[in-house]
Amino acid sequence: MKKKKIQFGFAIITVILFMTPVYANDCIWVPEDLYGESFETYITDIMAFRHIPSLAFSVLNGTEVFYSASFGEQLGTDIAYHMMSASKMFTGVAILQLQEQGLLNIDDDINSYLPYEIRNPHYPSTPITLKHLLSHRSGTLRAEDSMDTYWACLDNGTYTFPEITYEFLHVNGSIYSEDNWYTWKPGTNAVYSDIGFDILTTILTNVTSQPYFDYVEENIFIPLGMHNTHPFHTDYLPENLAVPYNWNSTTQINEVIEYFPSQHNPGGGGYFSTVEDMAKFMLAHMNEGEYNGTSILTPASIELMHTRIENSDWALGWRTRVTFGSYTGFQGHGGGPWMGFAALNYMRGDLGITLLINQGVNPDREGISAKIYEKAIELHTEKTCPTSFYLLPVISFFAVITVLRKIKKER
Repeated sequence: MKKKKIQFGFAIITVILFMTPVYANDCIWVPEDLYGESFETYITDIMAFRHIPSLAFSVLNGTEVFYSASFGEQLGTDIAYHMMSASKMFTGVAILQLQEQGLLNIDDDINSYLPYEIRNPHYPSTPITLKHLLSHRSGTLRAEDSMDTYWACLDNGTYTFPEITYEFLHVNGSIYSEDNWYTWKPGTNAVYSDIGFDILTTILTNVTSQPYFDYVEENIFIPLGMHNTHPFHTDYLPENLAVPYNWNSTTQINEVIEYFPSQHNPGGGGYFSTVEDMAKFMLAHMNEGEYNGTSILTPASIELMHTRIENSDWALGWRTRVTFGSYTGFQGHGGGPWMGFAALNYMRGDLGITLLINQGVNPDREGISAKIYEKAIELHTEKTCPTSFYLLPVISFFAVITVLRKIKKER
């Protein structure tokens, strides 16, 4: 009778040990099982309702791409979309690289790195620093307040970048005005400004004696293997490039528009990229500046770039405290919706998502992105290993000890 009890004990242990791998499977993210037909139907339905021609996105689990998909007319996660203002992240990384090399300091007066002097006329004795520019606290105008001057001159060819920064911001410039500046003291407020990143682009070029596009490619894109990230639509074959659309609510037609001229605002909105490439860039940010054995920034610089500036939602070329649906605490950078495209690249802990859309007038971009982000968060939570999985090895251990003691007593 005792022998049968011992045999029964070993049988129970064997069953438990065989069950352990089955429970372990619940700890693995399996995209095909989780992003199912109902999710894909939701995406295609909302794309039809909001007249979105194409979109692509990737979900990151902290160390790698967990799931990638594309929907609509142009299928493929290797299709390039215009990043618009998400390009500012590249400029932020580049400036901090130069600080690591000792070529500049973000707390310095920007005039230390310019061939002419720039001051906010309302506070002429207050230096504007590179940090002010990176965090949108310099007092330079946002795009909406400079359309009739700065951007109009670029669009009609009166000036090109970088000469326009002098003409617009220097006291001797032909289109200079005190109205080209906000009236608050630099560093005391934050208003989003593409013009500020044009100044940073000029500083980078002056410090490195190298064109901005060349520097970023050599020091960010090539090291990370971002081989499909380029500044101009002419860098791509037509079949590899998303078509830009704006929805016309009057005619109820998606109208094809011209590509945004990247040379107008290289450091603030000058790049096309794919979700595959942007996943590599975001994974570097999620892993202290390193991706696939290559580091683009030190951990200290990554932390500095991600650290929120007091009394603002901004860090350095990096936005903080972003909300998607009911979930808060994301950080990263988006672009658009404008000029035919929208881009969102955000992370929270070990979860990241990059989403690209080829429509610049989209009333529900945030709704679509919220659904994608909420689903990713849901899956991230669901696939936490069940408590029973962790208990099985413990139970097995004590079961083995008990049986062995029983055998010893029998002897």
